[in-house]
Amino acid sequence: MELERRTTDAPDASPEHGPVKPTNDKTLVTVAKYLRSFDDGWAIAWSLFLAILSFLRCLHIDTWDKSRYFPLRTVTRLNIISYLLAVFISIMFFVYLNASSGFLLSDVISLPRHLLGRAAGTLSFADELFSITATILWGIVSDVIGRRNVYVLGYFLMGLGLCLHPLATRFLPDLLLARLVFASGASSASCMLTAVLADYGTDTHRGKLAGLVGMASGLGAVTGALVLLRLPGIIATKWFDSPTTSAPGLIFVYESLAIVAVLFGLFLLVGMRGSRASWRLINDIQESDSLLNHTSNGATPQQLELPVASVWLSLLYDCPVAIRERKTIVEIARDGFLAARDPSILLGYIGSCLARGDSIIITIFLSLWVNKHFQTHGLCPGFDPNDPKGTCREAYILASSLNGAAQLCALVAAPLVGYLLDKIYPPMLTLISLFLCGLGYFLLSLSIDPTSPLVYPIVMLIGLGEIAMIVVSLSLATGSNVPRQSRGAVAGFSSFWGAIGILCTTQAGGWAFDGWKETAPFFLMATVHAIAFLLAAWVASTKG
Repeated sequence: MELERRTTDAPDASPEHGPVKPTNDKTLVTVAKYLRSFDDGWAIAWSLFLAILSFLRCLHIDTWDKSRYFPLRTVTRLNIISYLLAVFISIMFFVYLNASSGFLLSDVISLPRHLLGRAAGTLSFADELFSITATILWGIVSDVIGRRNVYVLGYFLMGLGLCLHPLATRFLPDLLLARLVFASGASSASCMLTAVLADYGTDTHRGKLAGLVGMASGLGAVTGALVLLRLPGIIATKWFDSPTTSAPGLIFVYESLAIVAVLFGLFLLVGMRGSRASWRLINDIQESDSLLNHTSNGATPQQLELPVASVWLSLLYDCPVAIRERKTIVEIARDGFLAARDPSILLGYIGSCLARGDSIIITIFLSLWVNKHFQTHGLCPGFDPNDPKGTCREAYILASSLNGAAQLCALVAAPLVGYLLDKIYPPMLTLISLFLCGLGYFLLSLSIDPTSPLVYPIVMLIGLGEIAMIVVSLSLATGSNVPRQSRGAVAGFSSFWGAIGILCTTQAGGWAFDGWKETAPFFLMATVHAIAFLLAAWVASTKG
């Protein structure tokens, strides 16, 4: 609403205070107009109630977010724990779904072995192709309806997708549709992981909080790889007396995880802070006047909204006024895209691209490599190659152990990386993480036997570089230089570039796995990391 200026001539004050200058108070005129616009006393009572609530909010200092943006509520321990649990569970779902996709294709869908790599790559390709749009939309929507609501919707969709996966009887279209439903929820959780970190973190502690997020993600990955991946074979044998196929165990685990996703989504309604990221602090009347008359996007004062409670509170002068600028979805999306002009955010985008690619490639193609190696070399006792539903328990165990070793190393290293992030120049850590991952993938591509003990330190090296890249990219994409009203959009574009990386590497990796050799996807990732290292070095030099 447009504010008018009124000048009142005040009487002389007492001699000890000196004369009082005429005041120019827009707020009093606004409040008077606001009150005159009401014919209902209940509306006035409601506005007073809102004013009291806002005043109480002004008395609480947010210990996690001391930026110039005003949070709707303080961030409590419950909020932080709920957020870390959301990260843990979502990553656990991601890792398990990708690591078990090869077994789902062979045991439930009964797909021939020579098509496993291409089918797994196609699933990931469709997943990421869908996520390219979904992550951006979720980020923009979170700037409008809040992070918590988007997170809850994401978990409900993931639960539905997990429920549909083992019920599929065909690769197309059954399993593909189930994967797209899961992808819609997964893209929401991935996007909100970054956006909530931006809301909860501060410049002095963002690295440590990012380290906790990395630790939670590493713990989720370890659980998905070491615990969940082993359950189908155990359950099929112990509970369903099915020694030749793990299909009953897969179905049981997938349906159980679907229930967990829905229940946790309901928990987030209570555990996470409900906020809207578009409210901005105005510290004084002069700044308010300036913003009302000269907005960043050329908007007129009528396009700025003053909350009722903040109008009342402006009478106190010691409690800042909050305003919200309306932006269209296109403008929010443009802000997220143009944020890459900041070298820090661009490095965050690059890190996100490779970090998500690492987590997908090592879980999908490492498990496929192990599974195919055991079957083709006769390392599965009692395995019948002519039985399309045949399975190999030993392959399950080794794939789980290798994935678990990588994720366990990431789990242990995450707090250390978060600590170093507050001490060392972040772009330098980006270069180190890219080098470690690239070296690990190159060494893995030279391996010919996944049962060799030398594979363990190699995958641990990849896990170390992966978690370093995740933590650093999160910190770079959630710094104080990211405008609060655009944090969701920036988080969406961060996930967008991650989806682009996965989209390219998984599809190419699937064709390379089937058409060249089993370790070809790792060589592909080594090449991508080398190119990204050169690009990141150039970006870091322009920033420095």
